[in-house]
Amino acid sequence: PYTRTATLPPTETLPPSPTPKPLAALVNGEPITLAEFQSELARFQAARQELPDAPPAPGIELATEADLQAFVLNDLIDGRLFAQAAYAAGFSLSQAELQTRLDQLKANLGGEQALQDYLSANHYTLADFQAALARSIAVAWMRDQVLASIPTTAEQIHARQILLYN
Repeated sequence: PYTRTATLPPTETLPPSPTPKPLAALVNGEPITLAEFQSELARFQAARQELPDAPPAPGIELATEADLQAFVLNDLIDGRLFAQAAYAAGFSLSQAELQTRLDQLKANLGGEQALQDYLSANHYTLADFQAALARSIAVAWMRDQVLASIPTTAEQIHARQILLYN
């Protein structure tokens, strides 16, 4: 019998593409990873256990786990939006300024070991904490810009009677 063997050219093997990190949300192209959300949720739940009667904000009740998760996710999204608005409005934070703030925090806590203890107790890595600190500085800057733009006085009119035709 006649058999024919074909020789195929070798195929090029490509390296596997990286698996994307699972996201909790995407805010104007900036990701909030599921791991970041879960860490923030754990921090929030720990704070609620320490202060069980304190509401997260005036008028907000978190009756179910879904309410709690939605509150934490919305808070993360709001923070991202404020930080993005700050950078769009001209805010800038150098690495040196961030390091100065981190050094101040370290001194206030009582040194390097106290900072490491705080980070581990609050589900942070140093890189995650630095990113959160940079965002919170940007958010505070934007908050101050918004508050500064609100006038402290408004024109007032006193009316005794308003007459209408019908």
